[in-house]
Amino acid sequence: MSLFDTYDESRTAVLNPWNVYKPVEDFPETVIMTFGSKILDIALQQFDCQPIIEMGYSSGQHKICRFDTPGKTLGICRVPMGAPMTVAMMEECIAMGAKNLVIFGSCGTLDRNIPAGHLIVPEA
Repeated sequence: MSLFDTYDESRTAVLNPWNVYKPVEDFPETVIMTFGSKILDIALQQFDCQPIIEMGYSSGQHKICRFDTPGKTLGICRVPMGAPMTVAMMEECIAMGAKNLVIFGSCGTLDRNIPAGHLIVPEA
């Protein structure tokens, strides 16, 4: 028996974020996710941030907070380093009601032609 004999055409996974996290009333449609704590600390100091939910992972507890700006309510959280944990948190935010995710942080590069501190915008 090969993999092709057992392929399941269903687009729904066996385990999904919405099996664990349900929609949260008034969850912000736009959530800012950052890898560093400095941006989160600035937001917590400058805005009246209210915790919405605290999610526990192997890397620790991660709070999602909401705050109001003129004309828009936003969410903000620090995501753990590493793509798998970040994607898990992204999917869980979407399951709770997020429609837009703004994700940013710092990174390294193997290209010596890109000096430290320069902006990199991934396109693919």
